Amino acid sequence: MAFNFVDTNAAAPFYDAQDKVLHTRAYKVTTANFSTTGVNTLIGILPNDASITGISLWNKTEVSGSGLTGATISIGKTSGGTDFINAYNVEVASGTKVGLSPITNILQPYVLPFGPNIQLWLNGTTTGANPTAGELYLIVDYVR
Repeated sequence: MAFNFVDTNAAAPFYDAQDKVLHTRAYKVTTANFSTTGVNTLIGILPNDASITGISLWNKTEVSGSGLTGATISIGKTSGGTDFINAYNVEVASGTKVGLSPITNILQPYVLPFGPNIQLWLNGTTTGANPTAGELYLIVDYVR
């Protein structure tokens, strides 16, 4: 990931040196992405010069099912990883959008050479039972 951090000195030579273009990608998450044993899914790939500025979740339809008592997601750079989000409870009311927090390992400094593209792996885990309903959207904001 690459983000140019500029000295906060007001006399810095380039007042716009930190300007970046904001990009947003949305990823659909359904019952196929959840189970009691956890389902690891590659949901997207960001360019290697991207720097994530935030991830939010819009809950279109709550993850539910007979006997289901909870649902969480983790998001990482590898299958089963938790680099960004670890066991976030997605049991929020339908129609609700929330910013995911805590979120870690974002706003990384600019370093050359860039590494590989940034894979986004989702792990969806439920407790009690596998889901029979649910539709969520992960909204990833990043700059490059």
